[in-house]
Amino acid sequence: MSSPTGLPLPPTGGILTVREHVNDNSVSYSWLQISASAVIEASPDRVWETLINLESYSEWNPFVRSADVCNAAKHRLDDQTLSAGKHVLLKVHMPPSMDDTRSSRMTLCEVTHVDHENRRVCWGSHELPKWVLYSDRWQSVIPADPEGRTSKYETREVMYGFLAFIVKLFYTKPLQEGFDAMAKGLKSKSESL
Repeated sequence: MSSPTGLPLPPTGGILTVREHVNDNSVSYSWLQISASAVIEASPDRVWETLINLESYSEWNPFVRSADVCNAAKHRLDDQTLSAGKHVLLKVHMPPSMDDTRSSRMTLCEVTHVDHENRRVCWGSHELPKWVLYSDRWQSVIPADPEGRTSKYETREVMYGFLAFIVKLFYTKPLQEGFDAMAKGLKSKSESL
């Protein structure tokens, strides 16, 4: 199954759902799916540039307050360009907030896919064995009208492994709030440029 953007997305409904793995087309099971979208009154290129400009996240993103391209040892790289094989260190607020005096979580994710032509990116948590916890978060920007003056931002994270069930029990609501807040923030920032 895929979204209108061509991203592999799992079907909705039920606790266990089938998910296609992008890299090897294997089938596995997800325990948790979080998604959000927004129609944005800005060109897809403008929205994409805002989304991949990690250094601007503190200006508009109440969920991911900062994102730094780094290596696996969490050392920030001079080159902050997203590319497959690099990592991103995310400072996450749950619940989302622009107040940086609040406590936050630091999350290391591996960048697995960056497609500038089709405006989509994927990163995920791959530090633990897949049976423990594994996640992928896809984000994409597509034209929402034939003239390309408006865009649709779409994001979905899929988690599986036994810890995903624990995440589902305790973090579904704050994660959904975060995804929704990020989509809203991206809309506001992109439309203001």
